[in-house]
Amino acid sequence: GAYDGKIKVWNLVAALDPRAPASTLCLRTLMEHSGRVFRLQFDEFQIVSSSHDDTILIWDFLNYNDTNNSAAGTSNNVLHGSSNAHANDTLPPLPPGFE
Repeated sequence: GAYDGKIKVWNLVAALDPRAPASTLCLRTLMEHSGRVFRLQFDEFQIVSSSHDDTILIWDFLNYNDTNNSAAGTSNNVLHGSSNAHANDTLPPLPPGFE
């Protein structure tokens, strides 16, 4: 993640090969956040990113369509929050003791 809201997905195999052309290093640039990306969690199927724009995005690469749409991998998996760390009314309430 970066200050400009972009997330770059890198080809680590190419990055470790000194003969690999620079054009093969960045596989994809994800551009859905409007604020600084400050946290990423990922596995081989998805990336979960959170941003200073008060959103958490789930990028689904198992069902990803490689189109010109930068948000094609999100599948509408967007959570909106606020500065007090409570998600808007889109999630069920927390059990007692977890608030």
